[in-house]
Amino acid sequence: MRFWNFTGVQKMIKRVADGDLKASRRLHQQRQELDASRNHLEHLVELVEESPSVIMVMDHFGEIQYLNARAKQLIASLGLCPEDIVMLLPKPQMKLVESCIHKQDVLKNLSSEYSDYTLTWTIKPVRGKPLLQAHALVNWQGGNHMDVGSANDEAHVDPESPPHLYAISNHPDFRHQSGTVLVIDDDPMVHDQMSQFMTREGYKVHCADGGDAGLEQARKLKPDLITLDIMMPGKNGWIVLGALKDDPELAGIPVIIVSGVGNERFVHAMGADEYIPKPIDWEKLGSVMKKLSPRFRSAQAVQ
Repeated sequence: MRFWNFTGVQKMIKRVADGDLKASRRLHQQRQELDASRNHLEHLVELVEESPSVIMVMDHFGEIQYLNARAKQLIASLGLCPEDIVMLLPKPQMKLVESCIHKQDVLKNLSSEYSDYTLTWTIKPVRGKPLLQAHALVNWQGGNHMDVGSANDEAHVDPESPPHLYAISNHPDFRHQSGTVLVIDDDPMVHDQMSQFMTREGYKVHCADGGDAGLEQARKLKPDLITLDIMMPGKNGWIVLGALKDDPELAGIPVIIVSGVGNERFVHAMGADEYIPKPIDWEKLGSVMKKLSPRFRSAQAVQ
């Protein structure tokens, strides 16, 4: 007959339980650190978007990947298209790529002039990526900072009231073009991809990692548009969609199902406005967003 050593078994169970508890605490700590990092990044994105300086990002092909609100206002006030911002750079694109991306140089105090304005540039590589970022302070020829007017008006200077910088989030053009998107998805990678895409398109982005958090943020933010995943723990996408449509204050917000589950006909039958399957077709997503919300169509017009 075989006898069990119950004391040994109890000790083994305790060791396993202690190990699970420690692992759970580590996971909780890592999640808190991740949330703090994400909040910090979102804050940085807002600072960049609202900066009074022109800020742009260029890839190693010399293509513009991002323009902040100040840059968009400046080129619109000068009657230029977004891609024409290269005309304001202090050097040809590929020379900047060679210096800042290939050689990893930092270029400071480079000047360029366009119309009545002088731009003072700082251009540097983006660490670990084949990108460069360029910042420019814009000055009127009289030596003062510029105040960019409406996208439909020329930039103007009142000699009795020198141009000044202001919080760009208070500018009517910025409010007009910055639609708000709420991304409800439990995948942090989707949060990152959506945030990069939406921010680059000029929209404000908020992310929720599940159904309960998504409903809470929807009630708080009243976003212009919601993207919603289906397969999530807790409240899945169908439950969240039903709750959104049952709430009189949220029912009118367009909802795009972004998921590997479902199809267009079924999604429409459930009350959603559009369906984008995963992996995401970004061009289609951008087109659908502009179709669903006048705020996003206005954004395109301003850009």
